[in-house]
Amino acid sequence: MLRVTPKLRDEILRTLEGPLHLWAYSVGRLNFMLGKPVRFSGLQRDRVTRLFHKGHARYPNKRVHADLLVDGATGRLNAKMDHFYIRTFDHMISKMTRYANWGAAQMYIDGKTTNILGIIGHPTAKFVRDFLINLGFLDGTRGRDLGRHARLLHVLEIRQALGADPAQTPGQTGPATEARRGGRAVGVAVGEGRKLGESIVPTE
Repeated sequence: MLRVTPKLRDEILRTLEGPLHLWAYSVGRLNFMLGKPVRFSGLQRDRVTRLFHKGHARYPNKRVHADLLVDGATGRLNAKMDHFYIRTFDHMISKMTRYANWGAAQMYIDGKTTNILGIIGHPTAKFVRDFLINLGFLDGTRGRDLGRHARLLHVLEIRQALGADPAQTPGQTGPATEARRGGRAVGVAVGEGRKLGESIVPTE
């Protein structure tokens, strides 16, 4: 789930009413796991481009983690959105399985392979990065579980890649709603079927 906070909503509206010198703006996310905020574990730098001009930005056809392609520089909004990253352990397993399938399909399409070193080393490196280097231990059990989540996700992704069929997984199309200010169409990507101004935005 995503929540556009009142502070972020007001900043978006002020930005749309201005001259709009840039084609896109990124938004920081305050991530929550099991109802509590995660302030480290690499998520302290979590930003996504969610306010953009639809005629000058587009998503590439990638299965997972597709970064918006913008015609020019990207600005930054100061206010953050609330991102309920993991709501329950069942939600975590469901999300992890889905992202593993998407990641495996993308590996297949890109022609990427791995070996025993990658199978063992990459998941361990991800845990060390998120739990130690990115100070995940300061998040307590949530940081530990997020480190394990990243490690297991990579293992599942490699496992699925051994038999991945890209035709089984649709590409990411980057759904966006449209807001108009002074006759200018601006994409506000907050997930499937979302509207600017909704306080709570359910999504995976």
